[in-house]
Amino acid sequence: LKFQAEYDALHKMNHYDLFDRLIFASHNLFHYFYKAIFPFHQIGYYHYPPFGENIPLVYKISPIGLVAFIGLIYGIGKKWDFVWFGFIFSFISILLMLQIIPAGSAIIAERYTYLPYIGLYFIAGMLTYNAKQKWGNPVLLPFIIISILFAFKSFNRLDVWKNDLVFWNDVLKSNPLAQNAHANIGLYYLRHEKYNEALKALNASLAIYPNYYFARTKRATALFHTGDIKGAIEDYTKAIQLTPNNYELYSLRGAAYFEMGEKEKALADYNKGISIEKYFYTLYLNRAVLFASQKKYEEAFKDFKSCIHLFPYDPEVFYNRGISYLEIKNHDKAISDFSHAISLKNDNGNYYHLRAYAYKYKGDYKAAKKDVGKAIELGIIVNEGFISSLNDFEIH
Repeated sequence: LKFQAEYDALHKMNHYDLFDRLIFASHNLFHYFYKAIFPFHQIGYYHYPPFGENIPLVYKISPIGLVAFIGLIYGIGKKWDFVWFGFIFSFISILLMLQIIPAGSAIIAERYTYLPYIGLYFIAGMLTYNAKQKWGNPVLLPFIIISILFAFKSFNRLDVWKNDLVFWNDVLKSNPLAQNAHANIGLYYLRHEKYNEALKALNASLAIYPNYYFARTKRATALFHTGDIKGAIEDYTKAIQLTPNNYELYSLRGAAYFEMGEKEKALADYNKGISIEKYFYTLYLNRAVLFASQKKYEEAFKDFKSCIHLFPYDPEVFYNRGISYLEIKNHDKAISDFSHAISLKNDNGNYYHLRAYAYKYKGDYKAAKKDVGKAIELGIIVNEGFISSLNDFEIH
């Protein structure tokens, strides 16, 4: 799902008038130039000032300082025109990052300064060259020391970017009320199937900002995986209220309804999602599985076909269609679909397991036994009676 912090940030920025945005731009310009010289107390994610509150004083005085700074650059540039060139190069390169026009979810993004800083370090290089010409090689020593310190600082900073958990915990050190940091920690745990830790982080995010769509959606997913399907549906419903045209949410809530056995509600959600976005293949896949569970195979195969047309690289589509073919005893097509699923993802034991049944029903016991062995190797628990039936065939 789309990262909602960006939506929230842009939504807030749209409420600021042009004067406020120019204040932000002045502050940001100073920040980037200051950090080029003193790269300390860095934060991975800089939040906007809370909307609706007074803009902090440090922002308000920035335009005054900016005028003075430009005057200084102008004066120095009269003597050394390379200063003008370097500053103008940096300013043009950094212009889109000043948030005069909202772009991105953070008010400051230091990681994009690699290009603008070329202009500043060009100035530094020219000043070093001129100093060397005037005072000789010894003057290079301070610049060498500074370069080494900067390199050391950059190297140490890499640890913060080790993974999402480390990164967002670092953000929380500077801003404990950063709801997106808590939410992304929750997402990290969710991806690593640590659902209780995910719920703790996502609850913290929603305690700060109850209408935070991203956290609400991810908490629903965490609740789903912990077995609280009802709670998941409640969260998905709240998220849909916040973003009623989000077709992905209808797919997710529909899956939760399906898990609870409320198939009509699930079907209504899938249909609603498709009416919003007819090219989202997951909706067709979910609806196909629902139709197959109701033995409406004609409708199911139609949706499976739509899935494959939209995205022919998902093995789950072929796997689920193979199950439907197995149900109607079309073993050749079932084997074909299971085989295609295996060609796309050959480490899923369920694909071999179900293909073994298709092979057996077709009468190819040797191939079935081979697939059973592969399924067991991949961690699938195979019915002992099924294994015995294959062994009995070998005896006879």
